[in-house]
Amino acid sequence: MIGFITAILCAITCGAIWYHMQAQASGNVSARIKFLAPWTLAIAAMTLMVWSRLFTDVGFNFLFYNSLLVAAFVICAILYFASLFRQVEHLGLIVLPVTLLCVVLNLLFLKPGTQITFSSGIQTHIIASIIAFSILGLAAVQAILLFVQDRVLRGHTNTGILRALPSLHESETLLFQSISLGIVILTIALVSGFIYLEDIFAQHLAHKTALSSLAWLVFVILLLGRMQFGWRGITAIRWSLWGFTFLILAYFGSKFVLELVL
Repeated sequence: MIGFITAILCAITCGAIWYHMQAQASGNVSARIKFLAPWTLAIAAMTLMVWSRLFTDVGFNFLFYNSLLVAAFVICAILYFASLFRQVEHLGLIVLPVTLLCVVLNLLFLKPGTQITFSSGIQTHIIASIIAFSILGLAAVQAILLFVQDRVLRGHTNTGILRALPSLHESETLLFQSISLGIVILTIALVSGFIYLEDIFAQHLAHKTALSSLAWLVFVILLLGRMQFGWRGITAIRWSLWGFTFLILAYFGSKFVLELVL
């Protein structure tokens, strides 16, 4: 039941944000409470859902569909809290439908978990990894919207809801702020992994470590390119999306293959 309620609230929130953005684009006043209220309820419902799906009678369940749910929940929660202080709710037009999809997949395909225990060091690694993935995921969403804005402005067709989006400069600033924060936390995740994971080859984590390190390198090069050569626009968008692609493969590629393919 809680999963169904979560899905409905995510859909309502997405619709409310769309209505809010349309009103802004038309020059009308739209109270932010109209989308923040259902979003608050959605976060509360998803918190209960995540808790009930992770901690089961047979043990801790961190299989593929639960991993998707947790990642979507953290991304959605970070964006929600950011929206309380900054006008970044437009990112919800991508984040919330993806979150809804993850909720539905979890409801349809989740399997029972097994008993798993983690040391405090491994817990630090997992938490840092999820937070880093979530922040860099939001950066990827921002990069996608930045690409749309760039194409629309070049075509001189900035109409409809696109008028309510921040300027290109503001969007780029938000993109690099997200990447900067994400790379710091990703560094913590990688360092804690090297310290606390005893045998990454025996645990099928070698490819995850390699891909995560590659993603880290891509984001670092992007930040250096920004500082040294003023990279922006399409160049920044491409590097951002490539970095997040490697991160997706690192975090979910192995789980998908090991749990669903093999």
